[in-house]
Amino acid sequence: MCGFAAELKFDGQAADIAAVSAMALTLARRGPDGEGLFAQGPRAFAQLRLKIMDLSEHAQQPMFDPLLGLGVVFNGAIYNHPELRAELRSKGYQFYSEGDTEVILKAYHAWGKDCVKHFQGMFAFVLWERDSGRTVLARDRLGIKPMYLHASGKRLRAASTLPALLAGGGVSHDIDPVALHRYLSFHAVVPPPHTILKDVRKLPPATVRVIEADGSRRYPPRDAADNPAGAEPLSEAEVAVLLRNALRVARQGRAQIRRPLGSQIHVTASVVDSRGAVLGVLRTHDGPIFGTDVSLQKARTAVFFSSDDAGQRLSDGGAVSYLDIARDNNGDLAIDRRAPALAFADYVQRTRDLFGPTALTGTHAFADRSGGNLSRPFFPDGLLSAPPGPFSKPFADWSPFSTGLQLDMVYERIIQHVAFTLGLVPDVSDSGCTGGFPAGTDAAPLFFGTTIPEGLDNGLQIFPGSVPIYRGGVLVGGIGISGDGVDQDDMIAFLGTHNAGLELGGALGNAPPEIRADRLEARGVRLRYVQCPQAPGAPNPPPDVAGPRFPETPFPGSDQQRVCEGL
Repeated sequence: MCGFAAELKFDGQAADIAAVSAMALTLARRGPDGEGLFAQGPRAFAQLRLKIMDLSEHAQQPMFDPLLGLGVVFNGAIYNHPELRAELRSKGYQFYSEGDTEVILKAYHAWGKDCVKHFQGMFAFVLWERDSGRTVLARDRLGIKPMYLHASGKRLRAASTLPALLAGGGVSHDIDPVALHRYLSFHAVVPPPHTILKDVRKLPPATVRVIEADGSRRYPPRDAADNPAGAEPLSEAEVAVLLRNALRVARQGRAQIRRPLGSQIHVTASVVDSRGAVLGVLRTHDGPIFGTDVSLQKARTAVFFSSDDAGQRLSDGGAVSYLDIARDNNGDLAIDRRAPALAFADYVQRTRDLFGPTALTGTHAFADRSGGNLSRPFFPDGLLSAPPGPFSKPFADWSPFSTGLQLDMVYERIIQHVAFTLGLVPDVSDSGCTGGFPAGTDAAPLFFGTTIPEGLDNGLQIFPGSVPIYRGGVLVGGIGISGDGVDQDDMIAFLGTHNAGLELGGALGNAPPEIRADRLEARGVRLRYVQCPQAPGAPNPPPDVAGPRFPETPFPGSDQQRVCEGL
C-alpha cells in the first residue's frame, strides 16, 4: 500500500524534520517493509514502503538519482513499468532497480510532466528537482491513490492520509461547511479538492501540479509550435507573462458572483496559440474546477473566430444530424434518425449575410462577448420581434438544449454516448468532444458525419471572458478566463493582456482597436468586444441606512473607474 509525507518551505528556512517524522509514524501500517527519510534544506520527504514490485533494497524510498538530480516519493503501482523501462533503456537510461519507482524518475527526465501520459496504473507521487527547486505533485486519472495537502504561509505539506497531516501539527480542525454539505448530499463522499477540514485539500485526480522553488503553483507554460504568418509564435516566457498579469488583475479585483460581495476573485486562466493548442493554464486557490475546461473553450473560441480561415474550417465541418432515442413499435429502444439539420456552412453564410463576404476571414478580432452576441435567439438582444443571431436557432426552435452552433458541434457525441449507455451502439474512444465520427468506426452508421473543426476540440463557448492576442497586427494566440462573473472575466483577459504587452515592451497585446468586432454593425447595433465592471448606477445608501451595499469600483481600495476604457 505504501505511504509518504513531505514538507516544502518557501521562505529559505529548513524543513521541519521532526514534523515529517511524526507524519510518517502514522503511516507505518501502510508500509511495514521499509522506511526512509530524505531532507535537504527547505524540503523533507518520508516514505513507508510495502514491497511489491522489487523486493530488494535497490527500490528503497525516498529514491534519489544523483546523475539526473531528481528524487521521488511514490505510492501506487505502474503496471507497464517493464515496457517503459525497455523504452527508456533504448534512449540510453541506465537502471539499478527492477521496480516501478525508478521508472518514474527516468520517465520524468525523458518526457517532463507528460510522463504521466505514459503510465498505466494507479499512483500519487511527489517528485523534486534538485537544481531548480521545482516540485511536481501528480495523481492518477481516477484518483485511486490519495494525496492530501495543507498550505500555511510559506509552507506546504503533503501526505497519503489526512491523519498524517494532522500529526505534523498546525492544522485547524474546523469543519469545511461546503465539504460537510457535499458529504451529507453525496452519501459520505467529499469531492476533491475539498476535505472535511477547511484547511486541508486533496490533489484532484488526473492532476499534475508544478510548484516552483518560491511556492508559485502553475501548469508550466511552453513555447507555441504554430506558425502564424508574419509573426513569431508565442514563447514560453511570453505565456508566463500573460498568465502572471492575468493573475495580478484577478488578485486586485472584486468577485461579481461570489459571496460575500467584495470577495477576492478566484479564476482559471488558459492561454492557447493561434491554432488552439494549450500553452499554459493557471488556477487561483479555490478557483472553480470546471473553469479549466471553460477557460480553454473561451480562449480557443476567441482564436477560432478571429482566424483568417474560420469560415472555411467551419464550413468543412459538414452538417449535424439530429437523432432521437425512442421506443419502436415493439417497445424496444431504438435510434430514430432524422434528416440532416443546418449545415455548418449555413452558419457561416448567415454571418456573411449580416456583415459582408469578408466575415470570418480574419478581418476582425472576435472576443467571446462578440461571438456570444451572435449566439442570441434575438439579435439585437431583448427585442422579441428581432430575428435570431447567425449562430442561434430561431426562437421557436431554441431551447437550452438546442441553442444553435454551440450545441450542434457536440450533439452527435452526446447522442452517441447516451446510445452507448443504453447498449444500442459500441463505445467509440476519441479525444475530442465535437463533431461526428470517422468513417469505419462502429458508430459511423448512426451519423451523417461532421468533422471536428481544428482548434475547437472541447467545443466553443458563448459566455464572455476571452480576447485574442496579437503581435504587430497578427493573431498569435488567445487567453480565456473563467471564474467569478463574465464582466470580471472580460476585465482580467483584456486588462491582463494589455499589461502583459506593456511589460514586454509592446511585443504583443490586444487586437488593434480598428479591427475589433465592436466596429461591426448590423441591424442598427454594434457588436460588443469586452465589458469591464463599473460602479453601480445608483450610489450606496448612507452608512446609517440599512440595505445592501455594492462595490464602488472594480478594485478594492482604489477609486479607478472605466479601467479598460481607451486601451
